[in-house]
Amino acid sequence: MLGRSGYAPGSTPLRGVASLVASVGWRILGSMADRTGGETGDGVSGDPGAGSDRWPDLPAVDVTVPDDLAELDEEVGAYRAELTRAPATRRAARSWPRGPGRSSRWAPTRSHPSAPLLLLTVLMIAGFTSMAIVIAPRHSALVSARPLNTAAPGIPGAVGGLLPATTVDGPTGRMDARSIRPGVIALIPASCACSSAITRVFTTASRYRVPLWIVAEPHATAEAAALERGAGNGAAATAVDTTGALTRAVDAQGLTLVFVAADGTIDALVRDAGPATDLQRPLTSIVAGAGAP
Repeated sequence: MLGRSGYAPGSTPLRGVASLVASVGWRILGSMADRTGGETGDGVSGDPGAGSDRWPDLPAVDVTVPDDLAELDEEVGAYRAELTRAPATRRAARSWPRGPGRSSRWAPTRSHPSAPLLLLTVLMIAGFTSMAIVIAPRHSALVSARPLNTAAPGIPGAVGGLLPATTVDGPTGRMDARSIRPGVIALIPASCACSSAITRVFTTASRYRVPLWIVAEPHATAEAAALERGAGNGAAATAVDTTGALTRAVDAQGLTLVFVAADGTIDALVRDAGPATDLQRPLTSIVAGAGAP
């Protein structure tokens, strides 16, 4: 069905041109037929049924022929307005993303199919992040050292006692071993092959804001440096037990972990530490003893 613009609503401008030309043409031919007494030189008559034997393929047309072509101004104006709107519509259709099963006439105002999936992904990430924040221990800063407990009841190098009164070579030079508090001291043997274990200790201790010290005897300093680089990309500290006094005092065997409280006492001692070693209990005890939030 033709609209006032001379072509079917929703059709393309090219089809509108054809419809308008056909409408005007039939009106002109009809007008010519009326003025020549009902028959044109080409056998076209103003009567819709006339001339059907001349052009049997053409449909019958029932039109009203205007006496003045100015009467078509309204339809011509509507057609030109449609032509003005058409380029903007085509640009919007071209700018809209296409994909399998989508055509250029796909409505630009429709929601993109990936929008719900994107929203769901963002919500899932936010949910997992919030859960991790709630579950993870909350400690605002590194656990602070407290005055050295010189009245510790245990013997040096044992649980309940202090570290031995010896020195180690730290990052800035010679230092008192008892100044490493609070913290986790990982005493490594030569060729310990304990990279994954050290990384686990560093990751867990960092969650509790307790520093990790990697301590080795002189013959294992290269391995200690490699472990330092691998654990937290150099965030762990290293020291060298130059005299071996610290190693002997705790009777280190294999990878030995010494959990030192904020007041310098040894809270826990684990020899031959492995993947199943409980790290949370002694770390929790260190944080609680220091009065950390």
